[in-house]
Amino acid sequence: MSEQLTFYKLFVEKQYNIEIPIIQRDYAQGRQSAKEIRNDFLDALYTYLTEGVPFRDLDFIYGDIDGNNNFIPLDGQQRLTTLFLLHWYLAVKENRFDELKQALTKDTFSRFTYKTRQSATDFCNALFRNPFSLAKLLSPDDEKENALSKTIRDSYWYFLSWDYDPTIQSMLCMLDAIDKKFKNAEGFYGLLINTENPVITFQFLPLKDYGLTDDLYIKMNSRGKPLTKFENFKAKIEQHLENFNSKVAYSPSIKDYFAQKIDTEWADLFWTYRDKKENVFDKQMMHFISAIAINHYSLTQNEPKKYIDNQNNLPLDFYLRQNEQFITTLIDTLDLISNGHKYRQYLPVFHYYDEIDTFDKIINNKFSDTGYAERIKFFAYYAYLCKWKVADGLQDWMRVMVNLIENTTPYNNETEYVNSLRAIQRLLPHSNSILEYIITDDNIKGFNPTQIKEEQIKAHLILKDDAWAERIYKAEKHPYFKGQITFALAFSQIESYYDENGQFDWNETDQTNFQKEFDRYIDLVFALFTEGGLRDEAKLNHRLHRAILTKGDYLLFAKKNYSFLVDTERDVSWKRFLLGDGYRSNKRNFFKQLISDSLFDPSDLSSLELICSTASNLLTDWRIKFVLYPELLAYLGKDKYIRHTDDDIIYLLRGVKMNGEHTELYTYSLYMELKSELTPAPFNDISYYKVNTDKEEPYIFFNGFKFKENELELDIYYEGHGIFKLKLFDQNKEPIGHELLNLLIYHNFVEQTNYLEKLLPENEVKEKLRDILGDFSSAISID
Repeated sequence: MSEQLTFYKLFVEKQYNIEIPIIQRDYAQGRQSAKEIRNDFLDALYTYLTEGVPFRDLDFIYGDIDGNNNFIPLDGQQRLTTLFLLHWYLAVKENRFDELKQALTKDTFSRFTYKTRQSATDFCNALFRNPFSLAKLLSPDDEKENALSKTIRDSYWYFLSWDYDPTIQSMLCMLDAIDKKFKNAEGFYGLLINTENPVITFQFLPLKDYGLTDDLYIKMNSRGKPLTKFENFKAKIEQHLENFNSKVAYSPSIKDYFAQKIDTEWADLFWTYRDKKENVFDKQMMHFISAIAINHYSLTQNEPKKYIDNQNNLPLDFYLRQNEQFITTLIDTLDLISNGHKYRQYLPVFHYYDEIDTFDKIINNKFSDTGYAERIKFFAYYAYLCKWKVADGLQDWMRVMVNLIENTTPYNNETEYVNSLRAIQRLLPHSNSILEYIITDDNIKGFNPTQIKEEQIKAHLILKDDAWAERIYKAEKHPYFKGQITFALAFSQIESYYDENGQFDWNETDQTNFQKEFDRYIDLVFALFTEGGLRDEAKLNHRLHRAILTKGDYLLFAKKNYSFLVDTERDVSWKRFLLGDGYRSNKRNFFKQLISDSLFDPSDLSSLELICSTASNLLTDWRIKFVLYPELLAYLGKDKYIRHTDDDIIYLLRGVKMNGEHTELYTYSLYMELKSELTPAPFNDISYYKVNTDKEEPYIFFNGFKFKENELELDIYYEGHGIFKLKLFDQNKEPIGHELLNLLIYHNFVEQTNYLEKLLPENEVKEKLRDILGDFSSAISID
């Protein structure tokens, strides 16, 4: 059997030394990268000591005891090292260092050692051999809280070689964290070493009590391996439930009910989904439990991301700190989904939510990134089942919730995740009649407001008429839009009717007309989109982008730029554009104008090219460039960004920022025209200078023209407001010869320092260039 002990008692009562064995990893709890785990553990220790309640348990610590009375931990070295450092710190702080030294040293040698590294043992020895004062700490480095470790490193007894020992560096990092957390604590040391009612304890399990036989491992778990997190969880939660006053009746008690179910019915379910190689389901079960625990935590507490990021290593105390609702929710959910060795499905054929796929993601932690959307959908699902215990109404509830979640996705941060969870919790009392309820509640929060309004409109229509329900359910199945069809409601004027009337009390003729318009716009829009976004026929030569430009400037603003839209990106996707929330509503009207154009044929998307060619002659602003030259759009990066400036200059970005490669619209489009229409002679070539800084301007340049003593280059810049600047100079900064200079002055070039320049309106640039290049060629032939 295990024994409840303290760190201090291991030394003074049991007379053990602690030796961290070679097979153990370095002290990881103090690593810089383990900040959240470290802080969570110290927070728990600080809370326990502040509350002063005795026998707060830190789970099992077990290992072997050798012939020299050295306890060699196989599990628990992280906790033991942290407790060692905490004892040292509090003893120094409370002037009881000599007392601790007497208990934890023998012949000036520390009785807590690391066999993994001699230097780590030397460091432990040094902590006891050298008096230390917390009143004389050095000032911390800038933006750091390292006064304690900095002072230790500055001590005469600290060896520079210790800077390369990861365990020592982790111990120093932990000491800084302890100093930050406990610097104002008083009387904690006495609580740690109290022999009658100690606050911090653990379950001590020495292997020698069982002998090194298979029996030991059978006692530790039924598969002959050390205790897993799941087994520790079971032991602690069952112990926790002994004194649990549940408001829900469980027979014979909540503790016995939980213990029996987790080893029988629930285990049968997870056995089906076990790790077939190891023949265990412990990780799968813990992933499931932790997903529910994190959701439950987030209903009342903020900042859950630290637990999501460390879901595989959540401390047991995290579960024990949850209230009764977590336990009853966990029990109810497991009861409701367990059906022998099978998952009990309540929505076996349901487009919106796949129970088995979601369960697989949950138990195998197969989320993309934080998995906020999957976690929220899972919460909506099991919260409903726990609330009503039946599937009646579940389809309507999950359809509405999934539509709201999918069209609030992607969740950018934990606050949005928390807000959606809490919104679902508020709606839960009405979840079994959600359609009837949402049309009455004008204060629903936690999701995209435009999508909330869409669900309210659709609820009105579904409740009004089965024909509407059929249309809506069919349209919502489009794999790209995932339930978002607000564009069809807007284009068909259904939304505006709702805005004016608050309901749909129309006659049969109006009903028929609205349904026809709804169907028409659904067909027109869906003709352009497939599962991943735009159809290939619409993407060809950027047809759709260019065709909408003929109707207006539809670009969306994001990250200081404007995007021509892409398939998947939260703020600049086609899906977000067609949602039409905020200022996007006016932009979306250009899309409506396009698909309503008599030239648009949804069965032949090459008709988009006809719209471009027909309307291009009517455009006079920057849009004409993109309509005429799909190559400009092809140059743009994955998010298809351009950036406008106040002086009418537009940059084409390969990335997001101006410190990435970019060109300028008017010079780049002129460059493409010149390459196809103009012979550069007497220059050798026409090139384009792309830049990756906002300190330079992109430009066209002609080079390779040698005339007598000059090597000439001609650059063309866009100055804004339809004006180009031609700049000619000698590449070696030599004065331009008299003959050429006269020719340039004839063409109204103006002399500047080291170059000549000429300003031209856009409509004159190509003609003047031909004249200038022709006169340059004539000058060469005469010479």
